[in-house]
Amino acid sequence: MKTSIIIPLGLFLLALFVGCKRAELNRETSTTEDHALAESMVNDLYSVCLEAIAVNESGFHKEETPLFFLGDGALLNSSQEDSTDYPRVLTISFDEEGCLGSDGRRRYGAVSITIDGPYETQGTRVSITPTEYRVDLIGLSGKQWLENLGSNTAGNLEFNHLVREVRVTEDGFVISFNATYTREWIAGRSTDLLTNGITAFLDDDFRIEGFADGVSKDGQIYRTEIEEPILHRIGCRWILEGEIDLIPEQIKTRHIFYGSGRCDNEVEVEIGSNSFDTTMR
Repeated sequence: MKTSIIIPLGLFLLALFVGCKRAELNRETSTTEDHALAESMVNDLYSVCLEAIAVNESGFHKEETPLFFLGDGALLNSSQEDSTDYPRVLTISFDEEGCLGSDGRRRYGAVSITIDGPYETQGTRVSITPTEYRVDLIGLSGKQWLENLGSNTAGNLEFNHLVREVRVTEDGFVISFNATYTREWIAGRSTDLLTNGITAFLDDDFRIEGFADGVSKDGQIYRTEIEEPILHRIGCRWILEGEIDLIPEQIKTRHIFYGSGRCDNEVEVEIGSNSFDTTMR
């Protein structure tokens, strides 16, 4: 008799524990925060590389004026002396003590950029490989590839942007991330370094569509789908607007509202009928 009572009671307690744990997970926003951090780090490296490419192609002399991301102490070298020769490899080397950019963030390590034609020419392909790259205390590894698809019907340049085997590290934790995006350059293309200096980058806006997948620092597997295009401005470290669905395994979908165009770190997350406010790193 005791055994027949204990077994159902044990199953009941197990079910109760699992149910409580799932209810707790259905309220957490840490997976959302981890995804936002990974996306922010990918966008940061993209922005750094876009500045390096523009410097190299324009003939702008970094030594005369510190740039927005490539701050004092950062070195930029090219495998080609002639600015018209392709393919070429650009190497960014940050000082071992870090280089402070105009955005207030300190960068470490090195980045290799291989580009096979002028960046704004249709068909040009770019690969980006960081080595021991770090922004303040946050590390980033993995590969990124870009391909210029040419102008769309609105006259804006579009790029395929592939992100593979990215690992974001901090304090022993790891976030894994992959993405397949389309980037549309919707603003800022008319400003350039020679005319506008470092402010040339601050108004560059990219509308991003696509999907991603990853694993949070707590081991939660998830995937995302962009429901409303997200807006990345080079001069802002956070996403300005857009909506995505973040779909974790076995728990409820998170619908993420990135905002309405302001450069801030505020995010609203809907989980079922509940709404939570959180912040991006």
